[in-house]
Amino acid sequence: MDTGKVELRLKRSGFARQSRRMEVGVAIQPVRGKFHRSKCITITPRYVIVNQTGFPLQARQEGTATSVTIPCGSSHNCVVWHWTDPRKRHNVRLALEPGKTRASWHDRWSGAFSIDEVGDTVIMMESEESTGPIYADV
Repeated sequence: MDTGKVELRLKRSGFARQSRRMEVGVAIQPVRGKFHRSKCITITPRYVIVNQTGFPLQARQEGTATSVTIPCGSSHNCVVWHWTDPRKRHNVRLALEPGKTRASWHDRWSGAFSIDEVGDTVIMMESEESTGPIYADV
């Protein structure tokens, strides 16, 4: 089986400013039996963000204003992550949903962290319901 990574740049409405960078994993393996001359190609998202907290989160790429909501709960608590702006740094920031924070828009976001590196990272987010910051392992 061959595996690898593919990066795609999508442009909406022909404007370079509205492009996105998508990273997907690709696995290629031969098919057995009657279709032995064929290959099975599996394309999967490179990044999936899963919310295992008890409250909805938002995620955004460092240096951009566009965010994605990651719901909480057991059934739909994950989102496929793609880079909003391919020219910006490939780091992620997390925050609690806007209704759950007293901080301003800039202050409520965690520090930026890389999702390319495997390992534990602790981030800090502000919350109205807590007297101090909330810490999360990512």
